[in-house]
Amino acid sequence: MIQLSLVPGSRVVAALLLVLASAAPAAAQAHSSTGSFRVEEDAGAPTRGAVVGWVYNEGRQTVGLLRLRMDVLDESGQVVAVQRGWAYGNLRPGDRAYFRIALPDRPGRRVVVVESFVIQSVESP
Repeated sequence: MIQLSLVPGSRVVAALLLVLASAAPAAAQAHSSTGSFRVEEDAGAPTRGAVVGWVYNEGRQTVGLLRLRMDVLDESGQVVAVQRGWAYGNLRPGDRAYFRIALPDRPGRRVVVVESFVIQSVESP
């Protein structure tokens, strides 16, 4: 438990600290209620040992710190390797961000999804 000693005029700072301490990144799937993303691999780009592409923010939130997960699937659809990477910066609704994820040692079909993100703000409908 966090205990704060308040001095006069510090209530706003204390409230802000409590809000920040309780904030956690929201988990995301392709079209969850907390975010809507589309991920495209850029197959024509020079990759130099990585998978590169774009993640599009199709939701109403401005988001940041997008963490991406790449699952590598074998012929039967089982996950045989997992790699993670980031799309840096804040994405407003309709924006896109470039990402790069190191290639795993295992061959197979690659599926890239947004694993988590932080909501910065929400656009009105």
